[in-house]
Amino acid sequence: MVQCDWLVLLHFQRPGDKLADCLCQAAARILHGHKMRFDYSDGDPDQESNFTILQKTACASCLTENGFMDCRESLEFLLSDEGKAAIVQLHVDGIIAYVKSREQEES
Repeated sequence: MVQCDWLVLLHFQRPGDKLADCLCQAAARILHGHKMRFDYSDGDPDQESNFTILQKTACASCLTENGFMDCRESLEFLLSDEGKAAIVQLHVDGIIAYVKSREQEES
């Protein structure tokens, strides 16, 4: 079980907030048992940030931190086949959930 902080999501604009929420939900499901660093101070699990790369996009955007290579347990998980598959899957599932939520909003 990885004991270091594992996942941090940062976003700036409103569509990015929904994307970050979808990624958080997928991460909580797929990385169950790993320590997550969520920020519920504004009612949702992601952290807001004013990074230029998040501000200057015309679409939903967020940045994810997926483990930290200065934490041995985290690095070992990231380098493992299981860890690589989990990180890929949480991003795929989160993006699909976001797209589906947008389709429902538009219909």
